[in-house]
Amino acid sequence: MASLAWLVLSGCTHPAAPPAASAPPAWLGQRTGVGQLPAVVAVVNGEPVTGEQLEAFATSELLQAEAALADARSDALDQLIVQTLVHQQAAAAGLDDEAWLLTASASQNTPVTDAEVEQFYQDNADQIAQPLPEVRDSLRGYLQDQRTSQAVGMLVSGLRRTARVENHLPRFRVAVDGSGPRVGSASAPVQIVEFSDFQCPYCAKASEVMKEVVAAYGDRVSLTYRHFPLDFHDQAHRAAEAAECAEEQGRFWPFHDALFADRASWAGGDFSSVADRSRTELRDLTACLESGRHRATVDADLEAGRRVGATGTPAFFVNGIVIGGAQPFEAFAEIIDAELAAR
Repeated sequence: MASLAWLVLSGCTHPAAPPAASAPPAWLGQRTGVGQLPAVVAVVNGEPVTGEQLEAFATSELLQAEAALADARSDALDQLIVQTLVHQQAAAAGLDDEAWLLTASASQNTPVTDAEVEQFYQDNADQIAQPLPEVRDSLRGYLQDQRTSQAVGMLVSGLRRTARVENHLPRFRVAVDGSGPRVGSASAPVQIVEFSDFQCPYCAKASEVMKEVVAAYGDRVSLTYRHFPLDFHDQAHRAAEAAECAEEQGRFWPFHDALFADRASWAGGDFSSVADRSRTELRDLTACLESGRHRATVDADLEAGRRVGATGTPAFFVNGIVIGGAQPFEAFAEIIDAELAAR
C-alpha cells in the first residue's frame, strides 16, 4: 500500500506512558528567530560590525535563505491544513485518518487488471530485465500503489477546494525599487517589477504573459521592466543598452517587443531590423549605443536585481512577492487577485 505518512504526524504521538519528569536543559526554550538583527553583530579588535553591514555584505544570500524559510513554512502549512481537513472528516465518520482516506477514496481505487500489468511491462520492457511471470506481482503492487496515491490525491484536492480556509501566514515580500520603463501608473494597487534578459527564451515567453496580465487588469496593475542580462548571453547587455537608447525616443516598449519577437535577427549585435520593426530612429539609436551612456543604467539594474535575490531570468516581484521563471497567467492572477482583495 502506498505510504500515507505525509498526511499524519511522524513519530509516536500518543506514548503509552510519559517519561519520568526531569529538569529541562538550560537551553530549552531559548530558540532564536531569524528576524531583526541587533545593531552590532560582532566586535573585531574593538571595531563594531553592524547588522546593516552584514545585510549589505550578503544581501542576496540572506534573501534567498529567508525566501526558502517562507516557502518551507507555506508548504508545511498546506500539509497541516490538509491533515486537519482529513482528521475532521475521519472524526465525523468515527474512523482514524488513514482508514477514512482509504474508505472514501475506494471508488477511485479500482484493482489493477492483468491487462494493465502486461501493458506496463511491454511499455517498460527495456528497463525490466526479468521475465513477466517473475515480476508480475511486484508490478501489480507498484501500479496499485500509484492508483491508491492518485485516488487519495483526488480526494484531498476535492476537500481542499470546497473547504473554508483562511490563510493568515504572511507572504514573503522583498522591497524592490520600481524605477524604470513602466506600463501603467506608479499609484496602481499592484506593482509588478520584472528583471529580464532579451536573449533569454523564457523571458520572451514571459513577456507575452505580461501582455495578458496588463490587458486583463488594466489600471489596477503597473509593470516596470528592469535589465538583468546574464553573462553567458553575449549580446544581452548590449541589447539592454539599445532598449534604453530607444527609451530616449519614447520607443522602449515597441523596441522591447521587437527584440523578443526575433532574437536571431540581432544575435550578431546589429539592431537595424529591430529599429525598423519598432519604428525607432536608427541613426540616433546607433549614436546612443556608441556613446555607452546607458552601460551604467544596465549595470545599476543588474546590481539592483542581485540585491533583491535575483539569480536568473525572468524574475518577477508582484508587490514584492517573488515569482521566478516563465510562469503561466494563472500564477500571476492568483497573487494579483489576492492583493486586490486585501485592499
